[in-house]
Amino acid sequence: MNYIVYILFHEHKITPTNIDIMYCGIFDSEESAISAIDLLKLSPGFNETPNCFKIVRFRLDKTHWEEGFSSLIGESTLPESDEFFDSAQPLKELNLKDVYLLTHFFDFELNNGKYHDECRYIGVYSTEENMLESMKRLSLKDGFKEYKEAFGDVGVEVNKVEWTCGYFTTD
Repeated sequence: MNYIVYILFHEHKITPTNIDIMYCGIFDSEESAISAIDLLKLSPGFNETPNCFKIVRFRLDKTHWEEGFSSLIGESTLPESDEFFDSAQPLKELNLKDVYLLTHFFDFELNNGKYHDECRYIGVYSTEENMLESMKRLSLKDGFKEYKEAFGDVGVEVNKVEWTCGYFTTD
């Protein structure tokens, strides 16, 4: 059975060339993610950009990013949603309270001497063992093996907003 997790992001265009993508949480249904958006878009830091929320659908226990930082450096993008068949079920059917998020970070120097950091979302896993197995396998591949220390692995409470302060500006 395929299960769907709903990852909530906020994509904020700071300048034409500086787009900040922030992770807001993982939800067990599209309705739960939309409810979080409805609350967040009224909050300071989000209320000026209420239409910048994006829900990305990931298949649970699937490794979504296999390439590593070998070719995508400098391209800050949201992960793409998986395509699902009619048999896919929302995560709420499993009644999981926690899932495991695997990410990979990379810092590099731009041509102008400034530094840029990127984060890629590798997958959401039902167990810590599944997540660690994916991390172990990927750490042997080009684009990852050079940066083994840059994996981020964390247990995440389902249906909890992880980033609530939004973007604050001084203008």
